[in-house]
Amino acid sequence: METFNEYLSKKGIEGGSKNEFHYTLPTSKIEVTFKLLTHGDEQAISSELKGLKKINKNSSAELSTRMKHIITSINGDYEKSTVREFVDTKLLARDSRALRNNIVDLQPDVELTFDYENKNGDFVKIPVPINLNFFWPDA
Repeated sequence: METFNEYLSKKGIEGGSKNEFHYTLPTSKIEVTFKLLTHGDEQAISSELKGLKKINKNSSAELSTRMKHIITSINGDYEKSTVREFVDTKLLARDSRALRNNIVDLQPDVELTFDYENKNGDFVKIPVPINLNFFWPDA
């Protein structure tokens, strides 16, 4: 089983033992540093969203709130107020989408498929069905 640093090296990304990654936004050319969210970050986002819902029941600030927690610096400035202001006023939708795609590409995941040889001798990827029958086959 490969380590996370080996996984990153295969993707052409150096470093990663610090959970800090650099990315240049493609449209605005701004250099950002970001991190992969932890369970603690997810809890902080959840509680912040609950607070925002109390203020405005119709608000839908999940994406911008997540970006405020993911991005750790803007052009080398690690001040949280700078990051929050950038996300609220200057982050372009195209740049946000590109950063999110980069994060999805970077983030390790579990591949829930297996190779199956069909009658023709070809190998096809079959998804592993994770449902109630997976855990209790007799259910």
